[in-house]
Amino acid sequence: NVNPASAWVEWSQAYPTNIQTHFAVVYNAAMNLMYCYINGVRVITTTTTIPLRSMNDFNNWLGRSQYNDPYFRGTYQELRIYTNALSDAEIATTYAAGPDVVPGAPLVANVTPPKSITPYEALVAGTLSATNLLTTQLRLYWGPTDGGTVAANWANVIDLGTRSAGEYRVRISGLTPSTTYYYRYYAENAAGQSWAASSSSFNTPPVFQPLGYAYLMTNYITGYTNAETLTNFPMLVVLGPQIPGFSYDQFLSPNAADLRFVEPSGGELNYEIETWNPNGNSYVWVQVPQLTSNSYILMYWGKSGLSVPAYTTNGATWSDGFAAVWHMTNKWVKDSTGNGYNANYINNTNIIADTEGVIGIAQDYYGTNNVVNPYTAVGNLKLGNMTLSAWVWLRAPNMDSIFMCKDGNIFFWAQAQAGQWANLRHELNPWGGDTQIPLSNVGGAGRWIHVAGIVNGTTEQIYTNGVLAGTWTKTPYAMNDNQFMLAGVTWGRAMNGRLDECRAESVPRSAAWINACYLNQSAPAQFSSFGTVITRPLPLSFTTPVVTNINSATATFAVRVLSDGGNGMDSYGTVWGLTPQPVDNRTTVEGPATAPLDIVQTLSGLAAGGHYYVRAWASNAVEGVVYSPDAEFYTEPEAATGISFANISNRSMTISWTPGVGSSGSLVIVREGSPVSGGPQDGIEYAANSQFGLGALLGGGHVVYYGAGNSVTVWDLRKNTTYYVAVFSLAGSGGLVNYQLVSPATASQQTANMDLIETAGVLLIDINVARGVQAAPNGAISNWINYGSVGGAFGGDGPMETYPVVSVAGGQPCVSFNGAQRMKATFTAPPQITGVDGQGRPNSYSIEYWVLNPSVANEEWLFTWARRGTSPRYAAVG
Repeated sequence: NVNPASAWVEWSQAYPTNIQTHFAVVYNAAMNLMYCYINGVRVITTTTTIPLRSMNDFNNWLGRSQYNDPYFRGTYQELRIYTNALSDAEIATTYAAGPDVVPGAPLVANVTPPKSITPYEALVAGTLSATNLLTTQLRLYWGPTDGGTVAANWANVIDLGTRSAGEYRVRISGLTPSTTYYYRYYAENAAGQSWAASSSSFNTPPVFQPLGYAYLMTNYITGYTNAETLTNFPMLVVLGPQIPGFSYDQFLSPNAADLRFVEPSGGELNYEIETWNPNGNSYVWVQVPQLTSNSYILMYWGKSGLSVPAYTTNGATWSDGFAAVWHMTNKWVKDSTGNGYNANYINNTNIIADTEGVIGIAQDYYGTNNVVNPYTAVGNLKLGNMTLSAWVWLRAPNMDSIFMCKDGNIFFWAQAQAGQWANLRHELNPWGGDTQIPLSNVGGAGRWIHVAGIVNGTTEQIYTNGVLAGTWTKTPYAMNDNQFMLAGVTWGRAMNGRLDECRAESVPRSAAWINACYLNQSAPAQFSSFGTVITRPLPLSFTTPVVTNINSATATFAVRVLSDGGNGMDSYGTVWGLTPQPVDNRTTVEGPATAPLDIVQTLSGLAAGGHYYVRAWASNAVEGVVYSPDAEFYTEPEAATGISFANISNRSMTISWTPGVGSSGSLVIVREGSPVSGGPQDGIEYAANSQFGLGALLGGGHVVYYGAGNSVTVWDLRKNTTYYVAVFSLAGSGGLVNYQLVSPATASQQTANMDLIETAGVLLIDINVARGVQAAPNGAISNWINYGSVGGAFGGDGPMETYPVVSVAGGQPCVSFNGAQRMKATFTAPPQITGVDGQGRPNSYSIEYWVLNPSVANEEWLFTWARRGTSPRYAAVG
């Protein structure tokens, strides 16, 4: 009978008595049909609708109904409830098998990901979830290729023998570093066989290469004495000046990027730096693949040029079973797992302060009630099986204080008790039923206490200071969608005390794990201790190479081998070519040899003006071939030749030459009155200017040209004066430029001495009535363009009646001013006229003009420059 009453299913025959009978009821929800079976045979079929969705989960009984109906008087041997509608054949099969066997193949699955993977080993797990009461064989297949569901296609098999249902872990060894492996669990019994749904894979890490790390130290784990091997355990390591021989100055990469931890077989370990303090203690969490009694890890540091590994910040250290980890170094707590459960809201930031914790910085909460409440929300964190843990320091001996909670599901807290100190609790809804630990049992308020709560199915536990304090049984309610919180809840129970190293884990940890956490965090120096700091020999390394004595065909290369890692050198030499990191033109010197060693090589057969790269190399059995950095250089080009002169005038001339073979450009020096007395320096580029006197001062003269051409017109010379020229070929650029200094092309030339109207210096202002005058139809001039180097124009300086006009005077066109007219420049006064030179003296200048003045008044001004800035100096003509 299933409520409603219409769901009655009746069989008209009497039920057998005094004989064991197999009875079955099947409901097919898709077809709204109910079947009854007796001893494997269907005896009745009824159409009915059962409201399965509305059934509650209360009042489930054996031997009675929910009403006061007659109770059952008889015996059970087995009762089964399935989640699907069995077929007629399946019912018949179960009846034939009898009450003690559930026919069917075993169920097996892989557990991913594997744990404690090293370059040579991995711990892979699988679950045998059902054997159906039959003797079941369990095997693990694995190898570098995926064999699928064909046993013969797998490279390796491990026979685990007869097994009952449960989870099994198998350590496979003999692996190859940097290799992908596959695995798949398999089970079989008399009822059939089954493979895990699919193959799983993992990658072995490479073996850590210690070359270049200057320091090594072993961390011996002596404080863990339990028999259980803990996998992927996050161990606290404290670095600081208390370690003999250790110094923060030994780190050679920024932000301690050269810190590495390595397990004994060579696998690099994940770690996270909680706090890095070069002036004191630094706190580092290292993921140890296998924590056993008297195990150890290695620590390397002291290598330049490294970047911070990604695993230090992406949560890899907390990848095995951790839902959230808060180190409590800031009131805005951050989740170190990478799962994102960071503080998203703090109810009252003013009552939270940094304080000294068990592990560096902790947070001190001064909550008192639902108003003065520092609760911190971190997101909708949901847990089934779980481990919650925290270091707590309670200020008040008898006050409600929540460490962590999910309102409606979890309270991990201290609860006030009438007339006595508070109790420590790990309480899940339905509330109550947990073992409460009096605060007085662990020393009371005002001291740090490690508290951990476990949920493993229906079994719950609480630990204090690493020791099991209570165990009880109940079934927690399903998780709601409320925010997970630290240090309080929205309606009260505010934390009044300190919290450090709060963790929420999605797995139930063992007693050995909890005890190891307490011992490691409370006394890290006793849990593990450092050995002697070992200074390691540097690997094969070189000084920065140099190239000297460079000419057009040869050069000398020199470098020193600084160190050889203590492994010596079996050979060494040089290579050079036309591209970076050359491998051509190898020279070899056979060893043995040891560092330090100077390598000096004369390179020959080079081309003039060539661009070359050269480096040294050395090799040994440990490191193979190691190269020095490149040295880059240009050889000297051939000398320039054939200087000639053209367009010689009083104040300018054009100089031409033939560039040297292999040159990429030329530098030209001109000197007045004497030969050029010096040349350029290799590795320096010089500023050039074709206006004589403005280029770089060199060799007693000035650089008038620097470029890839073969001529230059030099101007602003003196007339009837001899000028001397030197042309230096060059190759390369910047710090690599190489000049041909031995035999530059040289010549001399005298400027002309012609009777000419000349312009001295730079012509700044040039206005002429024959050009550039812009006038209105009435002759009023609104604009007079300047053809000098300053540019611009003179324009109107008032209404049109103040404009001068176009006119004729003395038979010549002119611009006529009547004594009330004027024009104003549209350009800024040139500093050459109104400024001063580098020594603070007025600049020299000349002004000339042609004017016809019918009569001279007492005072008339033809041309005026206003003052420049705050200078008192101005120019006026009149």
